[in-house]
Amino acid sequence: MRFFLNHQLIHQVLLREVKQPNVDEMWFNVNGGLVRFSIEEFCLIIGLQCFGEEKRSKYDEMYYMIKHEILRHLPTVLNSYVYDIFLHKSQLSHQDVVKFRILLLLTNLFFTTAYKRSMEESLMVIVYSKDMNSYAWDKELFKFTLSLLKSGLRNKTLIVEGDGRPYITYRLNGFLIAFQVWIYETLPVLDGKICTKISHRCLRILN
Repeated sequence: MRFFLNHQLIHQVLLREVKQPNVDEMWFNVNGGLVRFSIEEFCLIIGLQCFGEEKRSKYDEMYYMIKHEILRHLPTVLNSYVYDIFLHKSQLSHQDVVKFRILLLLTNLFFTTAYKRSMEESLMVIVYSKDMNSYAWDKELFKFTLSLLKSGLRNKTLIVEGDGRPYITYRLNGFLIAFQVWIYETLPVLDGKICTKISHRCLRILN
């Protein structure tokens, strides 16, 4: 399965955000109608664990054990290191290969940030814990993505090209594919023009 981000579509929807009091949601005015992006819609899209505890703090003490056993040669664990370590997986046990494959997925698709940014220690600990499959990934991932969607336009940067023409740019991280699929589901007029719906499964991201 391949995913392609439609940056222009996401940008056009973000421009239509309307102010409302609930900090755990985003509302948009699309063609005169209001549409909501909240945890409920997010869970319908990706179908991960949506309920339960998503606090990472209780896992922090386990990090030092993992770092000492596997990453003791690294002063700081960057997101890019996860990929490098996985490439040299001959140095890892079979269990560690599986865990680092999951970490690679989390840091490159779900909890995406700058490639050279330090990876959150608790993320690695959760993957190595017995609670990984019961962890409330949806809740954690939604909060992470929502925060970055809200801050995207506020962190615009003015750049001047070589010919002197200025333009504004900004960076978006998070699980943007889920937001894009929500746009497709919310605006059926896009079907056949920008996207093509091929099924009606419960996990909307598979459609």
